This record gives sequence, structure tokens and C-alpha cells, in this order.
Amino acid sequence: LRTAATGGATGPTQFLLEGVKVKTGYTANWLKRHGAAPGSSIVMTPTAFMTEKAWLEMAEARAKGIRAMPIIKDHPGWWVLDILDGCGPHFSCPKALAIYWSYLIRQAASVSQ
Repeated sequence: LRTAATGGATGPTQFLLEGVKVKTGYTANWLKRHGAAPGSSIVMTPTAFMTEKAWLEMAEARAKGIRAMPIIKDHPGWWVLDILDGCGPHFSCPKALAIYWSYLIRQAASVSQ
């Protein structure tokens, strides 16, 4: 899951990997040292597909990373619209939605033709 803005800035990227435990040393700081934006994370799921649990696990860091993006960070009172694919867990986890809301971030589903 990669975040980008119309101004060309890159925001947080979430990596979903199959398994139970992230390999030792593969942290948010490791991602940052290798070029990932603030708020990026590695989340493990049984199938490497998005789940509500994974979405909740990454929501706080992702929201903070979106808020740290150029232009957005200069306007802390502005709402942000995060347009995502229609994957169910992005919209069906009330706790993750509440985290986003607390950072003034709304979610919307993209519509493909």
C-alpha cells in the first residue's frame, strides 16, 4: 500500500508479508534508512493480504506519516482525503477509521471502470 500526493510527494508505504513475525531488524527505522517515507511499516498476515487486524496495526503510523507529508504538515487543521482501493478491511474496521478521523483523514474508495 503506497501513498502519493498530487504534488509528487511520496508518503508512507505499508508492506504486507506472509507469516507471523517480522524478521529481526526489519523495523520502521530500517525502512526509513532504505528510502521509505515516515509512517511506513511491515505487517505480517497469514496470506500477505490485507485484513482488519493488519489495517488496524498500521493505521496509527500511516496516519502520522500522511500528516508528515509536504504541504499536509504545513496545514494541520486541513482535512486529508486518502483514496484507497475498494478492499473491505480499509473501510470495515471502526477502530482504524477512528484513528484516521482523529488525524483529520477521511477515506474514500477509488472507482475503477
